[in-house]
Amino acid sequence: MEQILKKIIKMKDMRGINDATLEKALNLKPKTIYDWKRGNKTYFQLLPEIANFFDVSIDWLFGRGEEYKVPISEISEIQAIYDEISETGKNRLLGIAQGIYLAEKSEMPNFKNIQARKGTK
Repeated sequence: MEQILKKIIKMKDMRGINDATLEKALNLKPKTIYDWKRGNKTYFQLLPEIANFFDVSIDWLFGRGEEYKVPISEISEIQAIYDEISETGKNRLLGIAQGIYLAEKSEMPNFKNIQARKGTK
C-alpha cells in the first residue's frame, strides 16, 4: 500500500504543489501528509477525493492502468506560454525539457510524441 502514497507524492511533486497546498485542496488538517509519510494510513479513506483531485482512477492508485499524465488543461497552459516566447527561449525550454526527460524518463511518457511533432529525435 506504500505504492499509493508514493504515487500521491509523485503527482503532487509533478504539479509543483507542496503538502500544505494539497492539504488545503483536500480539506485536511495541517501536517496530515507528514503523518501519512510517517506511516499513518488514513489516506485510504480519502482515495476518491485524491483520485478526483489528480484526475486519476482509484484503480490507477492501486497500480492498475496507465502511468500518470499531466492533465490537458496544464498542457494547454504550457502551450500558450511556449507560443509567446522567442525561438531562442523555445530552444532553451526544449533543452530543459530534454534534461528533465533524461533524469526522469518514466515521468514523461509522451515526450517522444512531442519530439515527433517537432521533427527532432
